[in-house]
Amino acid sequence: MAAGGYAAHMKIFLLLACLALVARARAGDLKILWIGNSYTAPVWQLVSDVVTKSGGAKVKAEALTPGGFMWARHFGDGNTEAVQKIRSGKFKYVVLQDQSQAAFALQAEMKTYGAKFVQEIRAAGAEPIFYCTWAGDPKTEAGKLRWPQAPITEAYWALAQEHKALFAPVGPAWELALKTQPKLKLHLNDGSHPNSEGRYLTLCVFYALLTGKSPVGLPPQAAVAPAAVRPLQEAAWKTHQEWRKKMQNAGLKLP
Repeated sequence: MAAGGYAAHMKIFLLLACLALVARARAGDLKILWIGNSYTAPVWQLVSDVVTKSGGAKVKAEALTPGGFMWARHFGDGNTEAVQKIRSGKFKYVVLQDQSQAAFALQAEMKTYGAKFVQEIRAAGAEPIFYCTWAGDPKTEAGKLRWPQAPITEAYWALAQEHKALFAPVGPAWELALKTQPKLKLHLNDGSHPNSEGRYLTLCVFYALLTGKSPVGLPPQAAVAPAAVRPLQEAAWKTHQEWRKKMQNAGLKLP
């Protein structure tokens, strides 16, 4: 091979090698949009940080979490900030969390706007994740309005099955953790929002879903009671394994 031809060949080879490295780097990124309210606000960045630091994919996340927002308000006339972000953001996943009482009082609206979001998400080349939230603490007035867990789980799981979408079983993990550890406290004093342990359990559920790995052994968060760390990790992993089988049986494509 002539010197000129060899040099040209090497340039092409190096260019292809560089492109391959860039492609592999990009493949390791996980871009996620979170659409929800005050139940999502305390956890989305935590999930991003822990998944990234654990050696998994590098998570790049954005979130829209105004307090009390329902899917109907997030979607609006179909030209809201949430919809525009879905269309232009090139996300891999869009996490959908509806207002905490929607499963009890607004099932038809929840179903309608869940479907509208799924259509937009898939049209943009992304995949939806339905974030199944937790029941309230029935010992409080606010918690009584969000109790029990069954209708919440049923509402989100029905949407996941109908749309062949991923299901994040946060609520079922809370239910298991509280059943196996009766003295455990996961809510703030308002009986609705998560305390440090509740946020950590939610993190562990999303970690398992996004990575396929057990959260057992993850570093504890500073504010979480040391004695609660392992039980929370185990509850998240056991719940993930149970719902992973259900998702597989329903024909859902897992990460």
